[in-house]
Amino acid sequence: MKHKSQPSALVVVVTILFILILAPTRAQADAVSDWNLIAIQRIGAEVPQHPTPLVFLDMAIVQIAVYDAVQAIEKQYKPYHVQIPGASGSPDAAAAKAARDDLRRAAGSTPCTPSACSAIPSART
Repeated sequence: MKHKSQPSALVVVVTILFILILAPTRAQADAVSDWNLIAIQRIGAEVPQHPTPLVFLDMAIVQIAVYDAVQAIEKQYKPYHVQIPGASGSPDAAAAKAARDDLRRAAGSTPCTPSACSAIPSART
């Protein structure tokens, strides 16, 4: 009588992990996420570094500016800080412009090395 061998638990786990790693994943690429990452990198690279509470405030200001700019175009929710009458165009472009302008404004309040300021991309999408 022949025995049917059962795969070990380790083989099953490795096979499942291999399939999950190779399975296509949905990439999320939008201006808000991209500029959030740029803001984190820019604010984290400041010299001298801001105290932790100020880093959170800088990030919050960038995110509020982006939210208000996008909502001025999409008009789905109430803005937090400013209403922009007659706004139209691309929400991605609005997010990029708001984030870039705010990061440039923040850079103006502290010394900004040429490499740090030039690392803030242009607001073209």
